[in-house]
Amino acid sequence: PLVFPGNDEPGVMLSASVRQFLRRFAVAAGESVAVVTNNDDAYETAIALHDAGISVACLADVRTEAPSALAKNLTTRNIELLLGAQVLRTEGKRKLHGAVIRADGRDRHFACDVLAMSGGFNPSVHLFTQSGGKAVYDATLACFVPGAALQAQSSVGAAAGVFSLSQSLKDGHQAGLAAAAVCGFDASNATLATPYAAEDEPGKPIKAHWGSGKRK
Repeated sequence: PLVFPGNDEPGVMLSASVRQFLRRFAVAAGESVAVVTNNDDAYETAIALHDAGISVACLADVRTEAPSALAKNLTTRNIELLLGAQVLRTEGKRKLHGAVIRADGRDRHFACDVLAMSGGFNPSVHLFTQSGGKAVYDATLACFVPGAALQAQSSVGAAAGVFSLSQSLKDGHQAGLAAAAVCGFDASNATLATPYAAEDEPGKPIKAHWGSGKRK
């Protein structure tokens, strides 16, 4: 979460949770959503909400510069982008009615019933620290990540601060090769699985064979 007055009021949610409700359960967290973030991930939330027909009041980025590709995606959708932004307060008690956001030296009120915030991600370092390892601060990720391990273990993927899916898969693959080597197996030729593809013979109908243990 991000820190600002009223960040625990009803209607203030984590950006990733708002996106998961939408994509996994087809549930809109609100009718008008303001998004505030200090990282790239929340841009995906704003885009997903807009593309689902939900009003996005604005995207407020506490950073002074936004990645050009992400900013362009907002521009093409007419989503207002605020840079160097700061949430001053939320409005509403039992229900969120709006938020006051400062940007470019101006305090502006945005009507919204949901404020989706993203302060970045924290790796799950619990098992690592329980094994005796000490977490270290990563200034680039603005979070604590596993440092040197004291036992025969390794943290990979999001647990090590690798948050993209593609990099997590590669990270896990490399850790698996290292573990196999420690156990005495030669996995030097192991590669990541390639996508599965199949094609029927041209001009021949697809036949299903039941009871024989084969099916196509």
